[in-house]
Amino acid sequence: MPASAAGRLTKPAEAKSGSQGVYRQAVASPDGSRVYAIGREFRAWKNDGGMWETSDAPIGLQLIDPQSGLRLSTLESDAHRVTLSEDGASVLLHGWLGSTLLGGPTGAVPGGHPRLSGILAHDRRDARGARRPDHARRRRTRVAAGPREAAASLVCGRRIHAVFRRTNARGGRAIGPPGLPDSAIGLGEGFALATRWRTFSRWQRALTGRGEFPLLVEDAERQAAQRPPHPHRVLLAIVRRIEAVVADQAGRRTPAASEMTPGEIEYCRGAFTEFTRLVFACTGGALRIEATELVLEEPARQLSSIGKGRYWLSAANAFAGRESMVPPDMLDSIAVYYKLPRGIVPALHGGAVGRDRGLRGSAHFSLWVSHWNEPLGPFNRTVIASLHEWLHNVSFYAHRVMGETAVPDCHAGEEYGYGDSDGGYPQWQAWNRDLMLRYTPREFWRRLTSRGRLLPPERLGFLFSLARGWRTHAAGSPAFDRRVFYGWYTVAADWMRRLPALEDGDLRRITGLRDLRVELRQSGPNSHVVWALRTSVPVDSPYADGDSLRVPPALDNVLSLGRLPAPGPVDDPVAAYTGAPLESIAWIRSPRAARDRRDLLLVRVDVAPWLLPRLRVVGRSAADSVVGYLSRKDPSEGHPVNLLVAAVDLGEPPPGDELAACAA
Repeated sequence: MPASAAGRLTKPAEAKSGSQGVYRQAVASPDGSRVYAIGREFRAWKNDGGMWETSDAPIGLQLIDPQSGLRLSTLESDAHRVTLSEDGASVLLHGWLGSTLLGGPTGAVPGGHPRLSGILAHDRRDARGARRPDHARRRRTRVAAGPREAAASLVCGRRIHAVFRRTNARGGRAIGPPGLPDSAIGLGEGFALATRWRTFSRWQRALTGRGEFPLLVEDAERQAAQRPPHPHRVLLAIVRRIEAVVADQAGRRTPAASEMTPGEIEYCRGAFTEFTRLVFACTGGALRIEATELVLEEPARQLSSIGKGRYWLSAANAFAGRESMVPPDMLDSIAVYYKLPRGIVPALHGGAVGRDRGLRGSAHFSLWVSHWNEPLGPFNRTVIASLHEWLHNVSFYAHRVMGETAVPDCHAGEEYGYGDSDGGYPQWQAWNRDLMLRYTPREFWRRLTSRGRLLPPERLGFLFSLARGWRTHAAGSPAFDRRVFYGWYTVAADWMRRLPALEDGDLRRITGLRDLRVELRQSGPNSHVVWALRTSVPVDSPYADGDSLRVPPALDNVLSLGRLPAPGPVDDPVAAYTGAPLESIAWIRSPRAARDRRDLLLVRVDVAPWLLPRLRVVGRSAADSVVGYLSRKDPSEGHPVNLLVAAVDLGEPPPGDELAACAA
């Protein structure tokens, strides 16, 4: 192995009291034509108290050409060691839960295992765009035509069947859970259904939600075993009785009373436990709720009105006259469960209040519990409503305490193109899942805090920006350096902090297009957002003029987060995905940019981890060509909507659609 390649297998460097750098361990194939490397990246920084904090993230299994030292491709993996089997025919990945066998000839491209097909089966062009020799093409063809192998993954110490496998990297009949059409595309340990426009829909592990959720729990438990979850302190307050007087819509005074039975109190406890489990699973094991409980025996005698005879119970109402029961400035949130009083019109199923109007220094959320006979579980209505209201508290902390304004709000599901039954989930739970697992970086959950002086409201512009900058500096978070390109695997865990937020001027500098700008359109409130790249300069890629809301899905300068006008049934998620005008990539080719970055791509964040490594590009991989992210407010309601940005060379001829761009 040349020194240039060996030098990349480095150890962490000490940063006084913290280690930072990259550790890699490698093994060569028997014929010496490939090197398999795996490792972790370490970071260190000082927190507010001057103490060192550290984090580490896997860099994945990397396929390296030992002659040039170039990384040909990467497979997502949390393993810490790679070896070969005794006969040298298979690659073994070693982790905390044992070893995973990845089949396939090691001297060639290891494509026999379905997770490696299309992942380590790299492009036939080398880094300079030249054709690979004939023996490399024959080797790839031989792997692609090989027999199907059973896909398996190790989760929590036991072997479970992977939810999906496919014949080869380029196509073939899909094999997976019952009901999947042949258009399903294997991506890592999951799949995405191709739409009828040959675009990618959402990524899932299984259909429906009831089939996928156990896999999310197992993944969260695996992550938590490797790194302890961040604690989040929540007080559950169960209001046993309400004895209040309210005014109806006509102004008449009327009593409002309710009382929970012992069985109903137990039901509230069970629903809250399921809510904590949902938070743990949907943060990938990064956040665990530490709960305490109070059953308020004395009746609540106040309700809050929102007008027109409609009322709800806030935490301030529940604790009126007994506020001292709440420890000051110690809780991250307060959850209030109560039974809807007879004789009133409910204002809201639930409501949330930020810390600025909270109770004893804590934000809170409350909801009236009903449907007492509904079985408890992750898809129970009270459980999902609890998650929704708590996410409002999270949005408050993200924007007003932590200054992380790109974190979306849970009310932005329509803007991102979701429906309330997508993916076979009820009550917007597919959106909640992706909001927490994919649109919000995992490291955000590990630093989520409710403490600290509140920042000014974002609408105050300069004052907010100044305070946010100071807060970020004081936190000692690692600032990004102004490089041109970033590797996705080194920033993915905390991409909102490790990538620059780009403006139109940045895109102009990258492309050389003097008037390039980003445009967002919506047909109205609570509708999906359509992104478009606009310029008056002629470009070398398909360009859609006119109203972007009317442009049909295609690989061009428009990216629609489209959805069906009416959501499909929960038990038929396939049609809702394959029929939705949902796109993953917007593309513009600049005649004025350097060749290695002439193709500017906007990529949907939720599928980026699986699409970036698979994009067929010339030279530098798309996963190593990320230049930043775009965060814009939707035109109707001002919710942050985000996309990743990469600059690559898609080669000649360029792909005709998204599936062709990813060789799917």
